[in-house]
Parts: sequence; C-alpha cells; structure tokens
Amino acid sequence: MEDTMKKQYKIGDYLKFIIPSLIGILLLMFPFQYDGDTTIVVALLAGKMTSAMKDILPTIVLGFVTFTGLMTVIYKKTKLDIIENMDRLHLIIQ
Repeated sequence: MEDTMKKQYKIGDYLKFIIPSLIGILLLMFPFQYDGDTTIVVALLAGKMTSAMKDILPTIVLGFVTFTGLMTVIYKKTKLDIIENMDRLHLIIQ
C-alpha cells in the first residue's frame, strides 16, 4: 500500500495565496462611483495611464510590432538553438 503524506502548509504558504487573491478581488470585482460613472479600479487606472501616455502610445506599439517582426525574421533565418529547444528553457530562466 502506498504511503501518502499530507503536505504541511505554513501560514506563509496560505498568505501567498490569500493576499494576491484579495487584491485581485478588490481591483476587479468592486465597482465604485467616480466622476458620476460606475467603474472598477483597473478600468480607472487603465484610463488614466492611457490618457497620460496618449502622445507616446503609438510609438510604443510600433516598437513592439517592429521588435516582434524582426525577431520572427531572425528566427526564420537562423533557427536559434534556444528557441528550438524550448524544453530546456526552464533551466536557463531559473
């Protein structure tokens, strides 16, 4: 018969789950009134960030699109070993 041991979780393990969950609930699920509109925190922050960056946002998007295109061409031409062997990528990241 197999011996199954229950993992003993510490309070820190529980808090690593509970605290981000509560933050997510607060940011995404509780609407409030702001300037006469009902909104959530994430939508308010996204609107503020977009309005603050409206002049540079097209440049940022262009940069991302250009980078993605260049990396695609580089990969297609060179078949980089690091991309071909993605199963070993976790060893590099750690």
